[in-house]
Amino acid sequence: PALVVTKTATLTTDNGTPGQADAGDVITFSVTIENTGNEILNNLVVTDPMGGGTLTCVPTTLNPTEVATCNTYTYNVTQADVDAGGTIDNTAAATADDPFGNPITDDDSTTTPIAVNGPSLIILKEMTLHNDLDNDSQVSLNDVLTYTITATNNGDVSLTDVVVSDPNISPNSMICASLAPGNTCVLIGDHTINQSDINNGQVNNTGFAESIETPPITDVVIIITGGNPNLLTEKSFTANADEDNSNTVTLGDTLTFTIDVTNTGNTDLTDVTVTDDMISPGFTTCPILAVGQVCSLVGTYVVTQADVNNGQIVNVAEGNSNETGPDPETDTEIIPINGPLPEPVLVPLMNLYGLLMLLAAMLAAPAVIRIHRRKYH
Repeated sequence: PALVVTKTATLTTDNGTPGQADAGDVITFSVTIENTGNEILNNLVVTDPMGGGTLTCVPTTLNPTEVATCNTYTYNVTQADVDAGGTIDNTAAATADDPFGNPITDDDSTTTPIAVNGPSLIILKEMTLHNDLDNDSQVSLNDVLTYTITATNNGDVSLTDVVVSDPNISPNSMICASLAPGNTCVLIGDHTINQSDINNGQVNNTGFAESIETPPITDVVIIITGGNPNLLTEKSFTANADEDNSNTVTLGDTLTFTIDVTNTGNTDLTDVTVTDDMISPGFTTCPILAVGQVCSLVGTYVVTQADVNNGQIVNVAEGNSNETGPDPETDTEIIPINGPLPEPVLVPLMNLYGLLMLLAAMLAAPAVIRIHRRKYH
């Protein structure tokens, strides 16, 4: 007497890797038993732990060459199966009695391979909210940006100790102890725009994600900020030494001028220069000029005769920086001047003797003419 167990396993739901078991796939099992001997077999019993224990098979008495068919049953592939890897193995065992009560046994097993895609993690960083505190419709100083960083398990095994982080936001990290395939670990945090962001013209922000099973990965979001570099040059006449005590601006007076270049924009300025070719000193530089700060030049100028002739002093100062472009802002100061006027031109005269002789000649001329006329008439 003899019997043969035949078991099959079919992926009736195969949503992942074709022909391999992924989490959520369904395996359907079927079992048949054939009496391959030449004696009747009685009391057929078939067991399979994956089928719930004892299967229902018909018939339970098998004539030679007769086949019994058992109920089909299914198994849902779990993430734990995939995490463990390898294969899903299953065995069905059958026993029956020969005419003398001796047990006749056989078994058969199936092996279903598990998908071997392995662990994988992807990251997506987004700016999801802009709190525009000054309502200028652009990203500017003290605005608050909210970022959402999402790490997704796109592999087929669970990941452990998933860490999502960003050093530029608050809070700056999120830890997920276990992340099943398809699930996400999300970090949401805020960044307040600072002066450095404005100076750079953008916020360059990087999110990170990693796990025990996967290496670190990053995603970068670049947000353009509303930089507006600008400066204002203001020149003023601040003092007159008034060397002649005339209480006016006159020849030889020493005048003091102050030139203030103010950062009126919203970005720090670098290599700010203040220039006035007329005064001494005529140049100064400020390596960095923060928003609202002033770079000043104070110098003196001595009034010349040319200034007096012109009746005024026209003085131009300029401010410039790396960020404000090639055309400097300028400011002009005009100072009116009071005399002395240019000296009159002197014409040389004859000496006194010559003058008297000329006068005598002029007076004698009529008498000479009269005498001359009498003599010939």
